[in-house]
Amino acid sequence: MRQVTDAIHKDLKSLEFDHRPTGGFGISISLKVTQGPRHPIKYYREKELETEVVCDNCTLHYAIYGVFGWCPDCGIHNSLQILTKNLELARKELVLAEAADKELADHLIGMPWRT
Repeated sequence: MRQVTDAIHKDLKSLEFDHRPTGGFGISISLKVTQGPRHPIKYYREKELETEVVCDNCTLHYAIYGVFGWCPDCGIHNSLQILTKNLELARKELVLAEAADKELADHLIGMPWRT
């Protein structure tokens, strides 16, 4: 909202004028634009929902919310890239589970019911 009001203020500021009285009537007219109190711009960013991605096609680094999206530069959909990364993570968890004790292994592979 602040960015919009700043842009409007700038446009209106360029329209300012001050015409001093001339002739015998002594009438003047002016327009002066002032801006009210300004508050800092607040940005919101939810890091927990953000996934950092490097596009396999054009190597652009960008962040998306959730796990699927399109590269903002080249427009390639990244679903295969996300699937590959998730499979890599699952493989790492399985390797780690093989070397861990039973309770941790069950937690890593998502099998709490295993005896």
